[in-house]
Amino acid sequence: MVLRKLKHTEVPVWIKLRHLPVELWTTEGLSTVASGIGRPLYPDAITRACTRLDFARVCVMLNVSSKLPKHVVIMMPNELGGESACKVDVEYEWLPPKFQHTVPEEDGTVDMEIGTDERSYIDKGKAVVVYNPFDALLLTDDGDSDRGPISSPLQNVT
Repeated sequence: MVLRKLKHTEVPVWIKLRHLPVELWTTEGLSTVASGIGRPLYPDAITRACTRLDFARVCVMLNVSSKLPKHVVIMMPNELGGESACKVDVEYEWLPPKFQHTVPEEDGTVDMEIGTDERSYIDKGKAVVVYNPFDALLLTDDGDSDRGPISSPLQNVT
């Protein structure tokens, strides 16, 4: 029996987007903001229904070698015909325990690297099951079986 250590290059993580303007509570808006963090997968049911407007909760696929920004700056049109910067704060609900984090003071980003966790397995004639902790993320459900791309009932509001 050969045991291999699995290498993950991407990890699904739930993020909270705080101070999100109402104009960005659309499919395109949520996708744009979440893509500043990683690859957007889907929002939770409450975000999709727009029943909680203090933050949006979106699942994104993060690359383990990327930085984790504390905020995303989006340029939005203003009433004068120009653009103004809108800062959306990002909160990471969970990060894998094997990641090491360093927070530089100047830019507020977090470096994410896979840490080393050496374990020795001794085969005593028994079957050894290798458990992938990220498989549990695929089984969790927020109660809504109809998961699709990011969508919002506010997307047609003008």
